[in-house]
Amino acid sequence: FANHSGGPPTPPLLGKDHAQAERLFTLNDTKETPFGRGPEDFGVINPILNFFPREDAEKRIVEYFKTAPAVIEYLAKELALAGGPFYGGEAPHYGDFSIWHLLDNICTIDGGVTLERQGEAGAALRAWRERVRELPAVAAYLAERPQPGTGECGAPGSIMNTVKVPSELPAVRAALGLGEA
Repeated sequence: FANHSGGPPTPPLLGKDHAQAERLFTLNDTKETPFGRGPEDFGVINPILNFFPREDAEKRIVEYFKTAPAVIEYLAKELALAGGPFYGGEAPHYGDFSIWHLLDNICTIDGGVTLERQGEAGAALRAWRERVRELPAVAAYLAERPQPGTGECGAPGSIMNTVKVPSELPAVRAALGLGEA
């Protein structure tokens, strides 16, 4: 997102509300948020899916999904406040891409169940997620992106690296109340 000189994001990616773009971009690293602690309650989905060894990651899944509804509600409110189809308004800003990445990780690990269960908030975020997904550059990337369980993505031994359908893991199903661990 930085410009070619290594500086801050270029103006089109700053959006109409620069402070909101920064807040959303750094949300996963923010210690205190309206829904809890960013790294523990939101941002940790990335290492759970992509970095921690599968056995360690599975131990964290139940706790993670206890806080997910509050995160979804917060993100849906922020999207509504933006007044457009994106957090950046009529066009995405760099905060949109940060949030999309983390929500994509959630949907990868739970098969989209968390968003489906969150009523209007989940519906708003599913629609927004699809709008970002349809952006030409994002769509092109996603068409070529390595898939879960192929060994081509995620750290060796991680869920992403070793499991083709993460939502079918017993730990995930148990965390979502869909079966036993």
